[in-house]
Amino acid sequence: MATLSLLAGCGGGGGSGSGSGSSGAPTQVVPVQTPQPNPAAILAQINGPQGPVPLASDPVVFSCGCQPDSGQTALAGQASTDASGMITLPSSSTGIPSGTYTLVGGRNYLIVTSGSGTESWTMEHVGTVPANNITLSAAPGAGTDPAQAAAALYVFRFSDATPPANLAYDDWNFSTIASWVSRLRSGPVSNAESKLLADISASQAAGKSLYPMAPPWNRNLPTNPNAGTINSDLTAVQQSAATEPSLPTPCPSGGCSGTPAP
Repeated sequence: MATLSLLAGCGGGGGSGSGSGSSGAPTQVVPVQTPQPNPAAILAQINGPQGPVPLASDPVVFSCGCQPDSGQTALAGQASTDASGMITLPSSSTGIPSGTYTLVGGRNYLIVTSGSGTESWTMEHVGTVPANNITLSAAPGAGTDPAQAAAALYVFRFSDATPPANLAYDDWNFSTIASWVSRLRSGPVSNAESKLLADISASQAAGKSLYPMAPPWNRNLPTNPNAGTINSDLTAVQQSAATEPSLPTPCPSGGCSGTPAP
């Protein structure tokens, strides 16, 4: 899906949770998803009052959340959806807050598309070759949905981007994230998960932002008056981890098993 480069783009370790992590959680072993060769671009959409609405020709930001490599300044990249609402991550783009942002094969990227006062949230594992790219879409060409947004928001909220464990979104096993998204779609879901999904849908339909806090890669975003709701929902989901063992967690220091091919 994404055009790749193996040049520097974010600092620290390998891809998809294979690097050094900040969590002491046990290693999670899950089946690795079979990637679709050269998957199509992601359709960014939100839940509108009358159903799914594509975010066409709207701005996109994407980041592994990592600290930049020495001498670099870019923390995130910028793109836009096409006239149909499709996202294709470029290999390099204008960086935030400055410089050039370059994709690194083998990393996880969080993708946020803004439009109609709210956002579509999702993630992609960008492989070193297109056949290893994996998205959270339910099917080829399927649009983003509340389940993808819930997972992306959860990873965004509970990632650690501070050195030396500075892998952030890349410090999670993408396979466990995808497995959780699948359960959020098909059930069973906890009360906390159900509320998070409902509040995401309601916020999108009402044109309210989903950001639970200012992102570390763009502190200049305006304050989100809806942040308290989403943040409380995410905290409640995290606190339910004892009864929901399928919740993804950052990889332990030894790395995760069952990660996608880099």
